[in-house]
Parts: sequence; structure tokens; C-alpha cells
Amino acid sequence: MVDMPAKTTLALQVEELQLLKYALLPGELLTFLLPPEEAALWTRALDADTPDPQSALDALGHLEPGRQASPLRFEIALAQTRSVYFEVEFPPSRPHPDLHPGAASPPAAPSVSVRGEQLGREEQLRWQGLVAAKTREVAESASE
Repeated sequence: MVDMPAKTTLALQVEELQLLKYALLPGELLTFLLPPEEAALWTRALDADTPDPQSALDALGHLEPGRQASPLRFEIALAQTRSVYFEVEFPPSRPHPDLHPGAASPPAAPSVSVRGEQLGREEQLRWQGLVAAKTREVAESASE
């Protein structure tokens, strides 16, 4: 039996983002909210034509000396309007206990914020409530 190398947190994030990217409806955009160099690396890692997405991820770990990659942050928005959009930010990478036995705790869930150019406070709270409910549903179904 051949041992498969454990996937890194970055590799898992790429897989999840690829699923998200291909689930977008026409007119929906996924845009990275990162420094340009890092946004280009994430975009390359998600590009289906990239023969080796791992090379882009490796480059994230080798930015300027002494500089770590920014926490992954992106938005999902409609191309024609900014009336409502979602910002997602992943906490800084930590080892996942399922992949790295002995890791202290599972990584924190990403934060999802609802934004909008003309979004009122009441409507924003309603959207945030929907996001929180769906986040709980996903977490519960993952633990079953």
C-alpha cells in the first residue's frame, strides 16, 4: 500500500475554491482581496489550464524573505452591481487535525460578511442571519 502525502491546508482551500468557482452562475465573480502578487498566484492555482497548481501554492510560501502570505480573502459579487456581495476571509493557516494527527484543534471556520453599497442595517442583519444559519447547517452535516 502506497502512502499518499497529506494535503496541505492550502491545497484543500484550492479544491474548495475550485468547486466554488465552477458553481458560480453567469455574471457572478470571485475576486481575491489580496496584494496583487498573491491574488495572481491564487488565480493561477485555480486556473484549470495550470498544469501544476501546486507550483503556485508553493510560491505563496516563498514570497519576499520574512513575509508570509496574507490570510485568504475574497468576495463573490455580481458583475453588474454591488447592491449585495459576500466577503469571505479564512483565518491564518493552521494544521488540520484530520490531516496532521496531534494538531491541537480544528482550524477556525472562515468568516463570511454580507456587504452592499446601499444595504440597510436591517437587511444586512437578515442576510448575516441567513449566512450564520447555513454555516451551522454545513458544520453539522460535516460532523455527521
